[in-house]
Amino acid sequence: MTPAATREGSVAAPRRARPGSDGRRERMLDAVARCFAERGYHETSVDAVVARARTSKSAFYESFSSKEAAFAALLEREGERLLHAVSAAVEAEADPLRRADAGIATFVRACARDATSARILLVESVGTSPLVEERRRSLHARFAAMVQAQIESLQPRGGAQPDAEALGFAVIGAVNEAVVHLLEAGGDPERVIVALEHLLGHGLIA
Repeated sequence: MTPAATREGSVAAPRRARPGSDGRRERMLDAVARCFAERGYHETSVDAVVARARTSKSAFYESFSSKEAAFAALLEREGERLLHAVSAAVEAEADPLRRADAGIATFVRACARDATSARILLVESVGTSPLVEERRRSLHARFAAMVQAQIESLQPRGGAQPDAEALGFAVIGAVNEAVVHLLEAGGDPERVIVALEHLLGHGLIA
């Protein structure tokens, strides 16, 4: 396989980063985010990314083995940031009955504030490639596990209970679709939060 085929095709093992390269890598990820949000994954080239980042192709390939690997790294970075914000909001809520609502509200508001990141997480990453899809599903499962934990904490002991894991995925699916609609159609994120709280917080969870 030629070097070009390796770069644009399957993902090779990540290369060891040089000292002091973290800032440059972050700038390149920022450029990847802007390019993908503007053009989409398939229409974005490595040339476009390095031009936006004002760096070189050699610098790009020191950090990422391919465009696919760069997108996967971006998805992981943005997902971790959102997971941290949602987790912090849930932990900060003293009322157990309001913790899921706090997490949902934080998720929706964060996506409304940063539409570029939200589109990367919820739109551009869907069906892009096997590696990106694996990262997307992994993040989806981690959000669902957070919801599942809140559902289980509220379920009474004994008797037949609904499947908390399935409900966790159902909640995240509903939230994601509501946010995608908000991104596409516009509107007030606070109204979306109220609708989701009505549907999920007072229906499936409470």
